[in-house]
Amino acid sequence: MYRVEEQPRDGFDEAFAALHGDHDVLLTAAGSPGRGRLVSQQSDRYRLASCGGGDQRIARSSRHVRRDPRGTYELLVPLRGRAVVGTGGSTATLSAGTAVLCDVDRPLRLSHGADFESLALVVPQLEVTSRDRGLEAAASVIDTSRGIGALVRQLAVSLHGERDALDQQAFDASCDGLLDLAALAAGGADRAPEAQHSSVLDAVRGHVRAHAHEPDLDVQQVARALGWSARHVQGVLQAAGTTARDLIRTQRLELARARLTSAQWADVTVADIASASGFSTHSMFSTAFRAEFGLTPSAARAHRPPRDRPGSAG
Repeated sequence: MYRVEEQPRDGFDEAFAALHGDHDVLLTAAGSPGRGRLVSQQSDRYRLASCGGGDQRIARSSRHVRRDPRGTYELLVPLRGRAVVGTGGSTATLSAGTAVLCDVDRPLRLSHGADFESLALVVPQLEVTSRDRGLEAAASVIDTSRGIGALVRQLAVSLHGERDALDQQAFDASCDGLLDLAALAAGGADRAPEAQHSSVLDAVRGHVRAHAHEPDLDVQQVARALGWSARHVQGVLQAAGTTARDLIRTQRLELARARLTSAQWADVTVADIASASGFSTHSMFSTAFRAEFGLTPSAARAHRPPRDRPGSAG
């Protein structure tokens, strides 16, 4: 169900806690009760709220997280003024040209002046981690002055501005798009020019060659190891006409074929070679091998060059 609400000023503190989770108020301006204004729109999946008014310093500690776990991330998009956000051991100053995507279930500090206004999109953790597991590590600051980040800001502002004209389907679809853009921007899509794609591609291929035998190798593991976001790696591979899954499968098949035709692996069963090359099942390996090379793994082993067979000369 989609609904739009404007909280009365005397209920601001309760509404703020409901939006962001249990926290301590460390500092507020004199006469702070009733100081703020909060207008929100929400469905069963997403909540977008505009919030402003009042000097404030809050802290959400590990104690608060244990007492009130939210299972959410928050995309905070400043509209005017400045705020300082500290989480995951780092601190960032936010203004109208930046935004931050952070895990609400990590300790967090936020302070801002009376002129600060922002939009906050609250989303389930799974909506973020399913897009890019690399965003689990810490808060991600987004430049909203250009590129994809600018689209994040524009869509958030438009989405809130059209709140009375939306239904749940339109709201959820718009939030999906907003989160897609935010994940791309937070993952560094704007920070890697095409001139760097070749070096990224070479690094990805090198890592896959070295780790193809690992059964849990996937695009997230590759991206984490190389220091990029999964979305950036996917984008580079897509531009090269391939995907991480295809690259990993092809390298595993090449590794298995080399082992099948090696005297050093002559006493190892085909099933064990499949497992040692990163394949989860023998049947999956056999099907993929035949599709790639036009013959079965056993036939490939039988075609091993004579000089590599046990007992052959040389």
